Amino acid sequence: FLQASGRLELAIRAFETAVQCGELQPSLWHLADIEDVAVACWAATLQLQNRVDQAKQLLEDALHERPESIRIRRQLIELYIRQQNRDQAVSHVEQLPPAFPQPQAFANAVRGACLALGGEWVAAEAYLETAYEEGCRDPICLRSLAHTFLQLEKPALARNVLSDWFQIDPDDEEIVRLAGQLPQPGGQPDGGLATWLSKDGREF
Repeated sequence: FLQASGRLELAIRAFETAVQCGELQPSLWHLADIEDVAVACWAATLQLQNRVDQAKQLLEDALHERPESIRIRRQLIELYIRQQNRDQAVSHVEQLPPAFPQPQAFANAVRGACLALGGEWVAAEAYLETAYEEGCRDPICLRSLAHTFLQLEKPALARNVLSDWFQIDPDDEEIVRLAGQLPQPGGQPDGGLATWLSKDGREF
């Protein structure tokens, strides 16, 4: 609530208290990974204040204690992607639990995402398309591939990726942002996305 209200410093203190002092009562219902959720929220709020190094250290420390946590490791992977630190991001992909689906495809998606953030669109496309064709439908892959196709002026391919993404997570606002860049038949970007994108299950 504090984070949503923009009171970030108070939100950080609340998450910090939850992580460092919170206790679970086994007799009461709670999320199975509530400790990881608290760490992830704390780290995300730190990043909103541009305290990236603190967020990174927090996530690394939490992983040292709970190396099996997919939630925390995945958040750290996204952080390294934003920093275009491909080696560290892929290193953490390689440490995901064996049950994580399609780790090699996901690794290619992470490599491609780092390249896309650096503006290396052609190289990014090769990695991302490979991951996509291998069945990777992680948001990291879908987001980066759609953006790459838009930058390479391949709107039909971008539309296909966004359609897949929309079927998986129709509430992701980034789909709306990227879809707004797609040209319409007249050649202009779609300024009124609602005319072709809806949440009633129709294709767009």
